[in-house]
Amino acid sequence: MKRIYANLIGTWTDITDSGLIENTDPVTYYNEEWHRFFELNYVNIRFGDKNYRIHPAQLQVVFD
Repeated sequence: MKRIYANLIGTWTDITDSGLIENTDPVTYYNEEWHRFFELNYVNIRFGDKNYRIHPAQLQVVFD
């Protein structure tokens, strides 16, 4: 199982079940876009009632 974490304002947050990356479920987004992940300047994250714009280096994928 994959867990996706994003560094949101200095706090690593698990966005797997309750976040979006580019309006897509985080695991689906990773599965479809992993090959070009670091070509991007930023990705848009929706978590809670806030939107974040972060560099892809601020995302971590953990396989457990």
